[in-house]
Amino acid sequence: MLGFSFATAASRYSSRRDLVLEEANVTGTAYLRADFLPPGQIETARTLIREYVQIRSEAAKYRNLDELAPALEKSSGIQDELWQIAVEARAESTSVAVNLFITAINELIDVDAKRRTIGLINRFPGVLWLTLAFLGVLATTMLGVSSGLHGRRSRLATTALLIAFSVVFVLIVDIDRPFRALFKADGSALSQALRSMQP
Repeated sequence: MLGFSFATAASRYSSRRDLVLEEANVTGTAYLRADFLPPGQIETARTLIREYVQIRSEAAKYRNLDELAPALEKSSGIQDELWQIAVEARAESTSVAVNLFITAINELIDVDAKRRTIGLINRFPGVLWLTLAFLGVLATTMLGVSSGLHGRRSRLATTALLIAFSVVFVLIVDIDRPFRALFKADGSALSQALRSMQP
């Protein structure tokens, strides 16, 4: 059960890490496809995308939801502005290439929704925490009963069991938290994307 729980938590951490890379790729694509917009909108869109990536790359440094909330609100506002630019460009231009920019912005919005859902909303089920706690208590109780029946206690086995349970619990809790202490989100992909966007 501990192995299953840790594997689930590690899989979710891996998904969050992969989404950061996906977001870097999507924003880079949107930045390049801004070239397909009418001339008056290209620089406006690129400036907004650079600002968006800057906000997203700095978000990895925040330690709680109060610090993160304004950044999320601002990035949502930028998404709305980019979508409005895409709508206006579609109305002004008959070029099919504008659809590529629209697709990129749509993907950018989708990736943001995935990151918010996986990072902030989806958490370990409460019943799983209760099961792990029950198994921890049961294992230590059985170890105590076994020691009592045999008339001797192995300090090494007791210590190893307690350390094993504690370490796995701490790792699962840390991975499950939106703002992790041990497993920090790597924002280097977004930082690299931002550097490539500099005019």
